[in-house]
Amino acid sequence: MPQIQINSVNGNSEESHSVKAGGIGDMFGKKSDKVVEFLIPAGYRRSHFSHEVNEGGIHAGGWARWKSDNPHDGRIRFHAWCDARSRCTVRVWGVMAVRE
Repeated sequence: MPQIQINSVNGNSEESHSVKAGGIGDMFGKKSDKVVEFLIPAGYRRSHFSHEVNEGGIHAGGWARWKSDNPHDGRIRFHAWCDARSRCTVRVWGVMAVRE
């Protein structure tokens, strides 16, 4: 089945989300969520995407997943968290759609 790469509403084919903690105000670390919408053309449904989690410390992590189960919903939810001395970046690229 032919696939196409789709872009976010900002026109980007790649999106990332970072969270970094440090300093007195971040004594307990941070966590953060972000939703990015990728535009799925008419006649297509989402297929898959690639993602990477870069953990900058022992107590850091994150993930990226589809926001809903609807195959026509191109929103991807990012989540990243870290302790007071760490950082985390979640990167998504290669968001693909297939013809219905």
